[in-house]
Amino acid sequence: MSEIPETFWNGRLAKPKGEEAMSAKSQVVSMGGVFLAIIQGLSKEVQKLGGGDEDLRRLTSPEGESLLTELAQKLVKGMSGLLKRVTTVKVQGSKKFVVKDHINSANIGWMGDNFRKLFLDVVEENVPDASLGVNSLQKGSPDAPILTELGERAMTQIAHFLTLLEKQSQGQKGDLLVNSYVNIAYIIGNDGNVWAVHAYWDPDNGYWGVDARSVGSPDAWNAGRQVLSRD
Repeated sequence: MSEIPETFWNGRLAKPKGEEAMSAKSQVVSMGGVFLAIIQGLSKEVQKLGGGDEDLRRLTSPEGESLLTELAQKLVKGMSGLLKRVTTVKVQGSKKFVVKDHINSANIGWMGDNFRKLFLDVVEENVPDASLGVNSLQKGSPDAPILTELGERAMTQIAHFLTLLEKQSQGQKGDLLVNSYVNIAYIIGNDGNVWAVHAYWDPDNGYWGVDARSVGSPDAWNAGRQVLSRD
């Protein structure tokens, strides 16, 4: 095995000796194998898609930097293990969605103060049809890590959320949980801020309860709850 060049240590760390040196060399060799496997795998996938060496060279260009950044973000988010996709649901849009007009049809029997203040008077216009991901929270977490994992897919609309509540207005099984666990959606309130809007089915009273909490709350949602996202 060849020696690690002295330049590797210059200006970085003190050169290790004995067993420490052997360990350091083993780590370098190990990481070299990882990098080689990544390059080989990437090259293989590019070829499958009909690409070639020129496409790989793009990774060294300014455009390639953004591609690598996006790839790294997806890799890290995918490994965090917070959310697991359960299903995808299609939701119809609306030319004009008045929240107050859907409270009864959704069978919302209880509203928290935040929801009442921030969403009850909301009117959304030209709401498009949407495909929403339904994700199960794999471990307890406050909102910030969940928002980080979802990235630009995090935001949904109150029209889509209430439409899903209407589909299960009698507590029947469907895409949303009806076992008293909350279903969470990140939606912009009338104050311009993002809120964690959540709904739970109350089996004793036979209706939905809804509220909204600040995404800056340090409190964690428990595992097993569901989070909506744009697909």
